[in-house]
Amino acid sequence: MSKQPVPLTPKQIQRIESICENSVNYLRIHAKEAVRINPAIKGAIDGLIFRKIDNLRRSLTNKFSFGGVSRVIADIILSEDEERKAILMNPKDERSLFFQIVASDDMNEAPDKKSHIFDLHSYFERLDPQLGRFSELVIHWVWWDLYDAVDSVIFEQAAQRFNALKGATLTDQVIEAYRKTMHATPKQEIGREDILRFEISHCDAVMARWTQRRETEGAYQKLLDYEPATGDEGPTEEADQLIMQIASHLTGISKISESEDVSPNALAYYAERMNASTKDIDRYRIIQFERQEVAALKKQLQDQMCRCDEQREVPYDYKIRQMEKFDQALAAMKKIVPPPESEETE
Repeated sequence: MSKQPVPLTPKQIQRIESICENSVNYLRIHAKEAVRINPAIKGAIDGLIFRKIDNLRRSLTNKFSFGGVSRVIADIILSEDEERKAILMNPKDERSLFFQIVASDDMNEAPDKKSHIFDLHSYFERLDPQLGRFSELVIHWVWWDLYDAVDSVIFEQAAQRFNALKGATLTDQVIEAYRKTMHATPKQEIGREDILRFEISHCDAVMARWTQRRETEGAYQKLLDYEPATGDEGPTEEADQLIMQIASHLTGISKISESEDVSPNALAYYAERMNASTKDIDRYRIIQFERQEVAALKKQLQDQMCRCDEQREVPYDYKIRQMEKFDQALAAMKKIVPPPESEETE
């Protein structure tokens, strides 16, 4: 695997940046959960992500040689070259990207066995031992999410080509380009539906791989994001009632304050409420009693609102949600170009 700088085409740069953008998105979601657990690491997040994505970007620009053919790594992992992709994504193969993305930043010791700072782990550990441990996690996050970051790009690019070609004029140049990609013979006719179904097949393949990864990944590898809990989007009915009670007591205070005398009925009401004789009740004591009632209700309301806040966010599997969105997009494509009749009847 060559680590020499490789001149890249604009298309290759765009592909690499798309993978990196997806990886950044995943990292930020991972980090959001980590900060919920340990807020002290928040200040290190941006720097760690920047450094790790820079390392990923460099790895994707390297060339990989296999069978006498040398290609940029990003081109391989976005292609249908399953043999080379399997090598690059196998952490047990010495040619794997694992040794550039994880091992190179998580060594047990320096290559020269003398340096004290030689990778991300040792660098952040010098700043704070806790950050050194956290950097290990970030390094592994990138590896766990890499295949999904790549497959997201494959799906999105196939969907973009589908949408661009479903109503565009198909030139001879476009048809010949697809003929080569689809491994069609020179005499084989290729129409719009053939091309669109070919793009759908890329999306189908992504869905199959995505589903398989979701079924086999460990619980510790899941990417969790948080969202408002259903039916808990604001104050509850109990909170509404408390607000109305507070308003009622405040109205009572206002009326008592403005009146010169307290009516006999009001005296009897407050005597019962305060467990006192009507002779001992006056306007001042009534106002004090109402203010105490308001204070107690406000405390209840505050506790209720805090409980609402605590319950407001619940976790969900971000990649399952992504898969559902992909599935919806794929279903929309298949409505435009249904599978051939032979496939529908199978």
